[in-house]
Amino acid sequence: MASGALAVGLGLLLAQATSGAQGIAFDLDRGPGAEQCPDHDVLAARVARRLGQTQGAARAPVAERVSVTIARVEDGFEATISAIGFEGGMRRLFDRSEDCAGLAEALALTLSMIADGRPLPATQPRDAPAAARVPRPWEVGGGAMGSTGILGAGSLGLTLDAVWHPWPRLAAGLTAFWMPSRGIDGGPGTVKVTVLAGLASVCFGILPFGGRVFPALCGQFGAGALRGRGDEGYADARSVWRPWLAAGGSLHVGVRVHRWLTLAVSAGRLFSLKDERFTIGGLPDPVYDSGHPGWLGTAGLLVRIP
Repeated sequence: MASGALAVGLGLLLAQATSGAQGIAFDLDRGPGAEQCPDHDVLAARVARRLGQTQGAARAPVAERVSVTIARVEDGFEATISAIGFEGGMRRLFDRSEDCAGLAEALALTLSMIADGRPLPATQPRDAPAAARVPRPWEVGGGAMGSTGILGAGSLGLTLDAVWHPWPRLAAGLTAFWMPSRGIDGGPGTVKVTVLAGLASVCFGILPFGGRVFPALCGQFGAGALRGRGDEGYADARSVWRPWLAAGGSLHVGVRVHRWLTLAVSAGRLFSLKDERFTIGGLPDPVYDSGHPGWLGTAGLLVRIP
């Protein structure tokens, strides 16, 4: 908290001619991730209700302009109230909750005190908390994957995921996945195909990260290895490895179910960058072709790391 009292706006100056203050003129800016905090009209209405309960006339203003900034920080929300002119100053309010309700009440109380001309308790600059750093959290987790064509037909697999949020609307992720062997009939025997690979993603958030929902559009690049193995039905059965390369896009939605836990789902389509085929001697057509990876969907849980 800064020394001195904080300010009253033009609306208060007009209201002093009546039986009491009915509001305060102020600017409000909510940063990314703070959309669930009250907007200007809601906060102004709360202040007016508090002032309506105050007995007596409003005191003289001590500043010319008041501005309020609300920011999402790593462990909650921070509000900065600035007053300019006469005996203006600055005060910071912190709320460690996830819904901003406590900060909304504190802002309404503080602004009503400013509007009523009452000085706030002075705080030496060295006692003011340092501004919290911008959150750039990691999330790690795992889940399940389904594909219509990576193994030539509908297949399921498992994933391990890591996501980094360097900015509120930008996320970068890496998914390692494995799909168990799928048997493909190849004449006298069966060919089993499996894949072990990774997907790198860059996502742009439709809404900023930090709220209840994080929808995003993602571009993806995948690389890994395919394994094909013939069983005992073939005279010269053997196992071979081939590279797997693909790229595509997806729609991602993260829903926060707890402060540190997010349910993440995605759906998209991949396109092959390198066509690999597994063939059997004596058969005219390949038993497997990697050229059509098709649709891809994932679902899993992510744990946030501060």
